[in-house]
Amino acid sequence: MRPKAKERTGSILSNYKAFGIAAYQGEEVTGAILGFTDPYENEDFFFVSGLFVIPEWKRKGIGKALIHSLENKLKEKGIHL
Repeated sequence: MRPKAKERTGSILSNYKAFGIAAYQGEEVTGAILGFTDPYENEDFFFVSGLFVIPEWKRKGIGKALIHSLENKLKEKGIHL
C-alpha cells in the first residue's frame, strides 16, 4: 500500500465505530469502502469516507458489491441512514 493511502486509511479507521469492507481477487485487494458512525440521540448515521476500486478492476461490479455489503452490515448493526 502506498504511504499516503495507508495514512488515509488509518485516519478514516481511527474515527468512532469506523470500519471498512475490502474486495479481494485471491490475495489482491481490488477495492474497499471505509467509513465511520456518527451517533445522534435517536439513531446513528454512517458516513462513507472512501470508496475505491483498483483501476484494472473497474466496471466489473466491485463497487456495487461493496455498497451492497455495506448496506447489509449496517442493517445488522441497526444503522439505516
